Amino acid sequence: VGIDGCKRTLDKINEIKHKYKNFFCYYSDKNIGTYVMLNSLILKSNYDIITIFGSDDIMNNDYLSYNKSLLKFNNYVVSKCVNFKGRTETCIENKSFSIFLYKYHFLKLNGYDEYRFSCDDEFIKRLKNVGLSTINSDKITYKKRLHSNNISNNDTYGINSYYNKEINTIFLNRNNDIL
Repeated sequence: VGIDGCKRTLDKINEIKHKYKNFFCYYSDKNIGTYVMLNSLILKSNYDIITIFGSDDIMNNDYLSYNKSLLKFNNYVVSKCVNFKGRTETCIENKSFSIFLYKYHFLKLNGYDEYRFSCDDEFIKRLKNVGLSTINSDKITYKKRLHSNNISNNDTYGINSYYNKEINTIFLNRNNDIL
């Protein structure tokens, strides 16, 4: 578990971590950003297969086993989910919020860029550019929580922010350079 500058989360983890074996917690006392934290965690991992999963989302019991069964070396798995807000749920198509892949490919692409927003979409584009295929799960394996405090809705880094427009321009220019 990576904790990105949230002391309350660290306190909660310290209360429950004794219940789990093989549990590791990495804490940054300042907010370094989701994608920088993910890169750090994946570098520390000793496993060949990794999954990227949101901290406020909920895995079904078979999330790991089902997605692992779909994974082949030359592809990555994009999970299908249900969005929820309060008690309301809506099924959505496969999105890049949660992916399952070999660590080798993550490292080969040098992980996520160190932007604060949309790095998952940009990373998926790079996976495709190096020839990996997408396997979309046909089964809902997790629930994605929607909330107003989500970075997607944030004025500073969200979808409609100046920052996001600049990042999208960088991605567009990079992709044009590759093509």
